[in-house]
Amino acid sequence: MFYIVGLDPSLASTGITVIDISGRVIYQEIVGYSLKRTSTYQERMDRLKVIAERVMSVVNAHKVEGRLPYVGIENFAFGAKTSAYDLGGVQAGIKLFMWVRWNLVCLEISNTTARKKVIGNGRASKEEIEAFVKKQGLVIHDHNCRDAWVIAEHYRQLILKTKA
Repeated sequence: MFYIVGLDPSLASTGITVIDISGRVIYQEIVGYSLKRTSTYQERMDRLKVIAERVMSVVNAHKVEGRLPYVGIENFAFGAKTSAYDLGGVQAGIKLFMWVRWNLVCLEISNTTARKKVIGNGRASKEEIEAFVKKQGLVIHDHNCRDAWVIAEHYRQLILKTKA
């Protein structure tokens, strides 16, 4: 038994979804949504620290027999409306925290690739993802957690394919 953590990183609200090998959603959380939105460099770095520490706490809480879960993180989109600097910084910060703490390498996954493999449409809208998730019988309340689920589910499929 092991878990897969999917991450949809953002300074505004990072989605975390944990699934088991059968694809069942074990845990979901939004991090950073309630934090003060600011623009100074120091305040953005403070937000990053809070987000990275919470992500690490969730990852650590989902160890099985001392083994860390697999962690997939959405690669930031160059066409995103948010600054690539901020998105890349969140992603790099989370990955660096995990590497320094546990020597854990996160798998970077393109959201377009994950959506294509999981949903069948790499350009699926938030509404299409929500409908797909509901059709699977899953209850995931926030679009950031649904995006994190797509990342985790894609990683789960890759793991199953390599273990077959």
